[in-house]
Amino acid sequence: MKIINNPFFTFFVKKNKMKALHASFACRRRQQATFARITALSLFLCFLFCSINAFSLFTDYSKLTPSELIQMLEKKQIDNPQNPIINYNLGTAYCKVKNFTQAASSFNRAFSHAQPTDPIRNRSIFNLATTLTQKSTASLPQNWERPDVKIEDAVLDAAIKDCQEAIASYEKLLLLDPADTKGQTNKKYTQELLKKLQAKKQQQQAQKNDQQQKDKDKDNKQQNQGKGKQSGQDKQQSKDQEN
Repeated sequence: MKIINNPFFTFFVKKNKMKALHASFACRRRQQATFARITALSLFLCFLFCSINAFSLFTDYSKLTPSELIQMLEKKQIDNPQNPIINYNLGTAYCKVKNFTQAASSFNRAFSHAQPTDPIRNRSIFNLATTLTQKSTASLPQNWERPDVKIEDAVLDAAIKDCQEAIASYEKLLLLDPADTKGQTNKKYTQELLKKLQAKKQQQQAQKNDQQQKDKDKDNKQQNQGKGKQSGQDKQQSKDQEN
């Protein structure tokens, strides 16, 4: 094999190697940034769940499983549907089994029926907000932020709605207690989550529009080809008739 000893060739090879190296580093940085965003979101959701449990009032129910506790509290709620403590405990029990829809309803009832000076009122609206945030991501696929991961439109719309309702609940909490630091932090992260979900919706809509345009162009091309073929056949038939 002949060795090329040309300074211009050597410079060209080194330059291409440097470009490839920079591209590799850039790709690695993007992957690390994506992983960091997903990790931060996971830690935040974990923090939300821990925040709900931190306000649990289950001191009298420690020997019961979540399912047993739910059955017992549901029976108590029938007799006392407006009792804020029963509804609050029931909401926390539903969270333990990840039934976020029922949990949100229970926390909302606890908030609505608690006295203005009762500490459980603020705790209920806080837990309502964190539950709605958890509910917003519960049905999303793993690594949903990746551009190649598709989310059904109905699922994505429901997640966005839950996030919006969570932010509204945090705003209610902060009106009652502007100094609530957990509420301030959770609201900020939920707003960031909402932006990510809305960006995902825009991305999927753009992909859908692009695919629809491609399908339309393909159909038009096939129709034009069909017309051209038919026109050629008509011309040949005319020639045959003339002969």
